[in-house]
Amino acid sequence: RRSHEEQLQEVRAECDARFDVWSRAFAEGMDGQLRSRAADAASLALAMARKIIRDTVEIDPGFVVRTLETTLFKVKDTHRLTVTVHPEDASFLERDPELRSRLRIDQVIPDRRVEKGGCLVHAGVRRWDATISSQLETLSSLVDDGLATGAYRGTGTGDVDADGLE
Repeated sequence: RRSHEEQLQEVRAECDARFDVWSRAFAEGMDGQLRSRAADAASLALAMARKIIRDTVEIDPGFVVRTLETTLFKVKDTHRLTVTVHPEDASFLERDPELRSRLRIDQVIPDRRVEKGGCLVHAGVRRWDATISSQLETLSSLVDDGLATGAYRGTGTGDVDADGLE
């Protein structure tokens, strides 16, 4: 016959095993809920960013200049540039030859398909897409990647270049 102590140890082991199963199931459920909430929050943040950017672009004609400056900061190329921009941005850039000279812009091409505030930059055979849509898609991908790798829990690696330029 088993002693009282042996029976107690057996019951404790069974309780511990059940608790481990329960706690793993609970953690997995919470992880799923956290991922869902993080994805919802990220979607809301991206929608807000789109709205803020589009509103800012409408009231600030210099937005395209900052987009170009950010792009050109990464472009270590000495070629003269051709930029394709929204027609309103093209008019803004065409009116300022000093700005075009400072930014090394040789040619401005108006194109209604490019959202206001964004641009396509060509330097020789190289091309950079700094359209608003492209930048928001890159940001969305970074957020999705962060969620997929668990960065939403603070396990990310730190600063990320969110404009999609190499």
